[in-house]
Amino acid sequence: MKIITKQSGTTLFCTIEGHITGISEAMQIKTEISSNENISVIELNIPDAYVIPSMLIGYLVKTVAKDKKSISIKCGTRELKQLIIDLNLQSVVTLK
Repeated sequence: MKIITKQSGTTLFCTIEGHITGISEAMQIKTEISSNENISVIELNIPDAYVIPSMLIGYLVKTVAKDKKSISIKCGTRELKQLIIDLNLQSVVTLK
């Protein structure tokens, strides 16, 4: 897995290449996102993964609900997009 981030103003663009296989990789993503200060919008691009760990899902929900940040996710696989729909997360994040 490889994480590529770029901040532009208050928006964080984060591309996660490869598969997210466990808690340690989910923690890397969480650390990368939370280390960027003064962001209000997070745009995730996940081109390869079929699933994301529940720990990462919980972090994203908390980031929207508690931290009041807007998150959009661009899914590269139909399986990941369907997972987000099945979990009713499109009410929390924007799917692209």
